[in-house]
Amino acid sequence: MQCSSTHFTAGHVSSQRAESMNARIKEYGNLKKELTKYNLNQLLDHLSGIVQDQEAKTKSDIKSYIKKGNQWCKSVDDIWKNENILANDFDCQPRDQSKLIWHAFRHDGAEGSHEVRLPTPPDLDYASCNCSYFTSRLIPCRGICAVYFRVQNPLFDISTLHPRWRLSNYPQYDICVQELGLPVPKQSTDCG
Repeated sequence: MQCSSTHFTAGHVSSQRAESMNARIKEYGNLKKELTKYNLNQLLDHLSGIVQDQEAKTKSDIKSYIKKGNQWCKSVDDIWKNENILANDFDCQPRDQSKLIWHAFRHDGAEGSHEVRLPTPPDLDYASCNCSYFTSRLIPCRGICAVYFRVQNPLFDISTLHPRWRLSNYPQYDICVQELGLPVPKQSTDCG
């Protein structure tokens, strides 16, 4: 038994315990490598299973959207509809004579303004805005919704939505269409 002025160690000091553990690890070196390899393989199998489950759910969701005739997913639709509700607080004015660039702003001036560009194919085939909300998500923001209401363009239309979110541009889309026995439509897969 060893005693020091502040610690009672019951016969071992910390360096002895560490050396003892190091010796045990080194003694079973091959076993440790096998266990590590097994654990990594097990982890990879687990992660692979998660990815396969996610892909199966994604395909199921895409097939459901296709059957319903949707052209974008529910999460995009929910965000877009919420932005449309918030657009009620906005007014807008054209910035140029062609009325392709608009200035959208809140009635009370509480939020920064939006510069909205309407689609001008072939250069721009979807509405865009300079706000951080749109530039980060690429889903129509409240400014775009306000402008579309003002010019009376159909808001919830595939032409308004950035190609990134169009269901036909999802990686599994063509496979799902084929599995449903439908003809694969020829569309651009340009995601802008």
